[in-house]
Amino acid sequence: MEEVLEKYTIYGYILMYLYLFLIGSISGFLIEVFYRRFVSVKRWVNPGFMKGPWIPLYGFGVVFMSTITTKINSAFAEHGIYLYNPKDYYLLGLEHGPAIQDLIPIIVMGLGMTLLELIAGLIFVKGFKVRLWDYSNDRGNFMGIICPKFSIIWLLVATLFYYCLSPFIYNLALNNTNNILFPDNEITIPKIWIVLVIGLIYGMILLDFITSIGLFNKVSTAARKIGKILHYDQISENLSLFRKEASDQIKTMMPEQLRKTVSEYQNKESKNTLKYKIKSILYIDPDKTENKNFDESGRPLTDEEYLKRINEEKNKDKNA
Repeated sequence: MEEVLEKYTIYGYILMYLYLFLIGSISGFLIEVFYRRFVSVKRWVNPGFMKGPWIPLYGFGVVFMSTITTKINSAFAEHGIYLYNPKDYYLLGLEHGPAIQDLIPIIVMGLGMTLLELIAGLIFVKGFKVRLWDYSNDRGNFMGIICPKFSIIWLLVATLFYYCLSPFIYNLALNNTNNILFPDNEITIPKIWIVLVIGLIYGMILLDFITSIGLFNKVSTAARKIGKILHYDQISENLSLFRKEASDQIKTMMPEQLRKTVSEYQNKESKNTLKYKIKSILYIDPDKTENKNFDESGRPLTDEEYLKRINEEKNKDKNA
């Protein structure tokens, strides 16, 4: 493995860090999703400012912590001081278990993650006037962006990462990079199809980022006009409601005949969607919803009562 590392070019290191960034971004998204579902807001929400299943802050965090761990490990090993290195995953020539000096990279990683959180928070709060998170109610907070409680959490995350994840993630990324660039420890043509898949994923992330930044610029402009810092969770919650209200308001301003034509067109379009076609296969009546299946007391309707209700609704629409 040491011979392979000696052959590494800048492209090898870039590819390895692309692996680490991708692992961190997707893992961070999953952590945030389950945290908000079961701990904070108690429901399923998209925790990031991007639409896809990735949060770049965690990607940068994994890259940062992996770099700190390997660099400090190597620097200490040169002076005969060895840190945690199971199965010699860091290729230092010696396996080593946990030791008191492990506190140094752990503390550096914890403080570094707090600093990274501060920088990201300032970019969004000062640059876009939007808060992605808010610690204003936590004691000792700074601008609602960082606080002692989450600094301690970052230290715990750094400890977990250092002992349970870092060597294995680093080894996984290194081996995958080796398999692409140097199969059988020989420099041959890279496995282009794997590189293309990675490039495709990063292309999607880049497109997602550009689209999201465009949206945030519009939100930022609105925030500056009203002189407030907006909360992303509130924006996300109210966006769908705002669209529905705007659509209803536009419909009320239309002439009656045009409003009917638009409603008929929308109903026709909805029946041409893939979702409606799947429902047509699965259900006898794809328009039958749970709300229409029960009366006011919660009793299930018979087929005759259901058909009667549908006919009444159709008559109301004709008379409207």
